[in-house]
Amino acid sequence: MNANGDEKLRILSLDDDKIYRAIFEAAKDAIFLMKDSIFIDCNPQAALLFGCTREEILYQSPVRFSPRLQPDGISSELKASQMIDLALQRGSNCFDWTHSRADGSLIQTEVTLACFDHKGEKYLIAIVRDVTERRKIEAELARHKAYLEEIIRERTEELNRELIKHRETEKALRRSEQLLRDVIDKIDAVIYVADLQTYEILLINEYVEKRWGDITGKLCWQSLQKGQSGPCPFCTNHLLVDKNGNPTGVHTWEFQNTITGQWFQCRDIAMRWNDGRLVRMEIATDITDLRLAKEKAESADKLKSAFLATMSHELRTPLNSIIGFSGILLQGLAGELNAEQKKQLGMIYSSAEHLLDLVNDVLDLSKIEAGQLTLTYEEFDLFHLLERVVSTARQHAEKKNLFIKLSCPHEACPIVSDRRRVEQILLNLIVNGIKFTEYGGVTIIGKRDADFVKVMVQDSGIGIKREDMDKLFKPFSQIDFGANKHYQGTGLGLSICKRLVELLGGEIGVESEWGVGSTFWFTLPTKKEVGRNFNGEKDTLYRGQ
Repeated sequence: MNANGDEKLRILSLDDDKIYRAIFEAAKDAIFLMKDSIFIDCNPQAALLFGCTREEILYQSPVRFSPRLQPDGISSELKASQMIDLALQRGSNCFDWTHSRADGSLIQTEVTLACFDHKGEKYLIAIVRDVTERRKIEAELARHKAYLEEIIRERTEELNRELIKHRETEKALRRSEQLLRDVIDKIDAVIYVADLQTYEILLINEYVEKRWGDITGKLCWQSLQKGQSGPCPFCTNHLLVDKNGNPTGVHTWEFQNTITGQWFQCRDIAMRWNDGRLVRMEIATDITDLRLAKEKAESADKLKSAFLATMSHELRTPLNSIIGFSGILLQGLAGELNAEQKKQLGMIYSSAEHLLDLVNDVLDLSKIEAGQLTLTYEEFDLFHLLERVVSTARQHAEKKNLFIKLSCPHEACPIVSDRRRVEQILLNLIVNGIKFTEYGGVTIIGKRDADFVKVMVQDSGIGIKREDMDKLFKPFSQIDFGANKHYQGTGLGLSICKRLVELLGGEIGVESEWGVGSTFWFTLPTKKEVGRNFNGEKDTLYRGQ
């Protein structure tokens, strides 16, 4: 390789070869002679730069002494080719480059490529200067400069903020007292402050002054009530501070004023006054109209309960008779029916069932809202109940040629809850899924953990749009399906399910994608505590024919 290198130099036949060679060898920068992107000569400094011998450098590509990627993320091979091409096009090219030494360490360099012709062939001289330390110093100086500039900027901003804050505080202090007075005077409620020890009234608003006069400086129990020979027996002062004299928070209570006859809801709190003493601040809102409205609502609720009880008997009894007798006629027990008679009786039977469901839903919702729904807790096997409900719902799936798939663990799942209400929730969700599914079917998944169970009802139906999700679980609220609005219902089923699940200590929710399907889920505690987590399963498949 040395012989070949010397041969190359002899071919070049440079003028003043000894002078140039001396400069070449003595240069403090690494110098490389390149042809066809290959090193064909280098000076001693180049070997020192790369940490290897001259022989290890010759006939190697610059990529051999470069990392795979340059700092800008471009591969060294591609970027070296680009830099060489620019030098050949322009005659020279200067750029930064990261080299790798023989030991794998990286060095930052400045590279100058110069192109020249010799005997019809193009050559490149590469002058490479190690700037690693300089770059470190520059970076450190830049960081130090940025740090100092940031300190100066932050301190300047801080001083400006403090100056602005100081000015604003001065302005605020000048107007705070008047602002506070304006605010409390505009509030349509009793507001006053009284000394906790002496009961002296220290501050009142216009509401108080209009009804009781200017009572500032007087005793609260003498001015705000009548017939008192001492502090009011219902005074809350002792409730507002603990045994160490520290405020305990807000105390809310109601009372009827003995002077005006108004009913007030009072919010009392102890706090430190501007001179350090403890005072009671009371904000009392007139609730006279609310109490009258409450009494009327309670009276109306009693009437509603009586009406619902009557409706339960007056509507359910004839409806059950209609359903029962039309069912007997449809079975042919009272004689053969022709096709038209069967059709008409079927319509009667279906409409009566629908009306009975509506009545039951309305009554259930009314009982829940009135807090009159009684829950009967007992221990039962949830997964066995699931199988029974799926079997009941199978006929609905068969009518639409849909499948019902039940997936739950093999072992029993005892829970303590209201069996009838849980069955009502399950049947409602499953039938709902079947109703809104035209193809595919409904999958019911039951999972359990030590303290809770989770049931999911997945359908492959039309799904629910994101903007319609808020309408779910609200009474009498139904989603508008536009041209597809052929689904019957009262809009009460999901609302009742939600109320029942919450009464039983669980949660209910839905995940849905429009055009793909929906998954309604609910959780229940296995005992009478609330909890969540899930695992395990078996498959049973029912398919409508």
